[in-house]
Amino acid sequence: MAEWKRLAEKYKWLCILTGGIGFFLAPFLWPIFLAIIFQSLSLAVPVIVAVFLISTIRKEKKNEQNCDNEKVQTGNTDDDFSENISKEGPSTKPADETEEHLSERNKEEQSQPLKQKAYPQHEKYETKCRAAAWYQLEGKERIQNLKAKMENENIRRFSISPEGVCCVREGNRFRRIGVLRAFPCQETKVLINCLSKDHIHAVKKGKYLWLSWERSVAR
Repeated sequence: MAEWKRLAEKYKWLCILTGGIGFFLAPFLWPIFLAIIFQSLSLAVPVIVAVFLISTIRKEKKNEQNCDNEKVQTGNTDDDFSENISKEGPSTKPADETEEHLSERNKEEQSQPLKQKAYPQHEKYETKCRAAAWYQLEGKERIQNLKAKMENENIRRFSISPEGVCCVREGNRFRRIGVLRAFPCQETKVLINCLSKDHIHAVKKGKYLWLSWERSVAR
C-alpha cells in the first residue's frame, strides 16, 4: 500500500495533466473516431453481402446436384426393371407374349386420345385465364387511357396489331398512338367479352383487333 501511495503522489500531476488534455481534445477527436467506425462498416458490409451471395449460390448448386443424382438413380432403377422384364420374357409362352403386346397396344391407343384432349384443354384454360388477368391488371387501364386520348381528338376507333401496337387510320396511312405490352393476341374472344362489359365494341378483322365506342355524353 505504501508503494501505491508513493506512485500516486509521484504521478499525481501527470495524471491530472493528461486528463485535462484528453478532456480538452475530446471534441476534436470524436469526428476522427466516428470516421474510422464508418470506414470499417462501409468495408465490412460489402464483404458480408458477398459472402451471403456465395453461400446461397453454393446451396443452390448442391440442391441441383442432388436433384440430378436422384434423376440418375431413378433412371438406373428403370433400366434395371426393363432388363429384368427382358430376361423374364423368353421363359413365357409365345401366345402369352402376343396377348400381352395386344393388350398393351390397346391400352396405349385408349390412353393417347385422352392425353391429347386433356393437355390442349388445360393449355387453353391457362391462356384464357392469362388473357383475363392481363386485361384486369394492365390492359383495361391502358385501353381506357388511349380511349380518353382519342376522344379528345374526336376519334372513336383504333386498331391493335398482334404485337400490341395501337394505330389510328388517317386517310391512306396509319398513325401509331401507343403500345400494349404482353398483348394476348391468341385469346381475342376473351378480350372481346371483357371489352364489351366496359362498353367497348371489339371486332377482329384479319390479324387486327378493332375497337370502337359510342360518344360519351357528359352529364
